[in-house]
Amino acid sequence: MNQQDIEQVVKAVLLKMTASSQPDDAVHEMGVFASLDDAVAAAKVAQQGLKSVAMRQLAIHAIREAGEKHAQRISGACRQRNRHGSR
Repeated sequence: MNQQDIEQVVKAVLLKMTASSQPDDAVHEMGVFASLDDAVAAAKVAQQGLKSVAMRQLAIHAIREAGEKHAQRISGACRQRNRHGSR
């Protein structure tokens, strides 16, 4: 899985999150709610979405760092394995 694949997965997940967290009929205009309870409920949903995005970004960053840190060792092991497999 390369960086472009990861980015496509993240974009797809974010689109699903956005679609599933759309406010209901309690919203008359952007940010205008019928009641305080509706506004608080929407804020809670939005906060959970932000937490999910932040965690994904941290995970992607950690995966990239690990890949970069161990790239030479991994590629060397792959080369060695392929040489042995082709003989």
